[in-house]
Amino acid sequence: SNQNAPEKTKTYLAGSLGDLAAILTSSLFSFPLHIVPTMVVFFSLLASVSALQKVPTASGASPSGVHTIKLPKVLILLLSLGLITFSGFLLVKVHNEFKSYEVWTDAFRRSLSGQYNESIARYRSVYSSLDENGQFHFMLGGTYVSDGKYKEGIAELEKSESNYNDPEIYIALGTAYEKLGNYNSAMINYQIASHMMPQWMYPHYLMAKMYYKRGDTEHALQEAQIVGRMPIKVESPAIFEMKNEIRAFIDSMRVPLPPDR
Repeated sequence: SNQNAPEKTKTYLAGSLGDLAAILTSSLFSFPLHIVPTMVVFFSLLASVSALQKVPTASGASPSGVHTIKLPKVLILLLSLGLITFSGFLLVKVHNEFKSYEVWTDAFRRSLSGQYNESIARYRSVYSSLDENGQFHFMLGGTYVSDGKYKEGIAELEKSESNYNDPEIYIALGTAYEKLGNYNSAMINYQIASHMMPQWMYPHYLMAKMYYKRGDTEHALQEAQIVGRMPIKVESPAIFEMKNEIRAFIDSMRVPLPPDR
């Protein structure tokens, strides 16, 4: 009924203000407005708050049946200042993040060309800005491993596990642990990678080589035969090289290799 309209309007206004406060608070720790639906909701809430405060007619009076709410001027001022401050903060944050991603891209390109020291220096220069990005830690950790800095690589790769899900993390961790002589940890990480992608032959290839290096020919052959049975889904020189190496290994042990599918 019309008698309940003012109370309903107050309830809607209070809810909208609460939702705005939640979004503004979360923006201090993340980037909710980078998500398009959240951004649409945010501006819809702003429009709702504006409409619920006052709906004037051409004569300046409220239309029949519409109840208005006047917020205290101090509250309006505080909300305005908060919105301006938040907008400025968000603009600076987005700008800094954009510049950090540019440096990250340059660091990655340098690592691909073998300029590991320069790449690591570039990664470190934006470390504080991208510390919450799991992929950033993964790529920095991989660069450390490629440069032979295995302990530093392990530290970064383990950080990436918390918010980045990629089996390559565990391949890189396994490689680092194997280089340090920690074969048990290396095997655990290779196995995790193989469980995450059961049809990926590379973890089994690495496990076969490591078992053989440790003198465990039985398990080495088991892993090698897994590789031998796996079909080639995407042809590449690396895949054919891996297959040929496994074939030669199994032949040397006089074990028949199933034909490629």
